[in-house]
Amino acid sequence: MNGQHLDRSVQTNSDTNRTTLPAPASVVPNRRGTSLPFLGIAGMIIGLPALVLFWVPALGWLLMLVGLALSVAGLIVGKVREQPVGFATAGVILNSIALTIHNSIAMVTSIAQSFFEELSAIVVSIVENFIQRTVNAMYELLGPLGALLDLLLLFF
Repeated sequence: MNGQHLDRSVQTNSDTNRTTLPAPASVVPNRRGTSLPFLGIAGMIIGLPALVLFWVPALGWLLMLVGLALSVAGLIVGKVREQPVGFATAGVILNSIALTIHNSIAMVTSIAQSFFEELSAIVVSIVENFIQRTVNAMYELLGPLGALLDLLLLFF
């Protein structure tokens, strides 16, 4: 247990005729003898709720940006220290998907809002023009009775 990779097979010691068991998994170092890629794991774990909560304005942005930053940092540290970068890569992918979905929905919503504002302005102008032409036609048809109608409309 001095930090070297231990053989997982059962060995027999010929001097004492004892069987030595392999070391427990908790004391066997990982593949490269380095620590776990905690930044990448944290970025991936934050990426999962970011993917679900992208629609919450402040929380979604916070989760996406923190998760993406941790995942990118995990990729950089993992490459430098020759650690596994699978969790960091998964975190970058999850946070990027959440960011892309959020920005796509925001863009479509903005375009739709602009479209419906323009459409409502056009409809309002058409209705106002129709009402004005109808009132003008009514005055022409009624002639002197139009002034009487104006007085009646003031009371109602």
